[in-house]
Amino acid sequence: MTILVTGTASRRRASHVLASDLAFALRAVSCPARRRALQSTMLDWARCDAVERASDRLSGAWTFKGTRVPVKALFENLEDGATVEQFLQWFPGVTRGQVEAVLEHTAQSLTEV
Repeated sequence: MTILVTGTASRRRASHVLASDLAFALRAVSCPARRRALQSTMLDWARCDAVERASDRLSGAWTFKGTRVPVKALFENLEDGATVEQFLQWFPGVTRGQVEAVLEHTAQSLTEV
């Protein structure tokens, strides 16, 4: 899967993404109604290989595998207008593949609802 992400200094509200399922996930966090639906929908993160959870780390929050970066941080940063590129720069332990897997998992989960 190839992702093309563009952004401007004015921090656009949404990133431009080639894959339609990833674009759907990004719209889910940029639209207040979809964001509420996402927050009220319990995603089964155990089915996503890019994340892990340990009860003794970050109060059991789901994190990107091999890091202490919560998955929630991705969605909060995208909601605030950051691009995927910026997120990867700010959290160097997280890989592009992990971000793609999380966004794809989110998009698939939301289409199942």
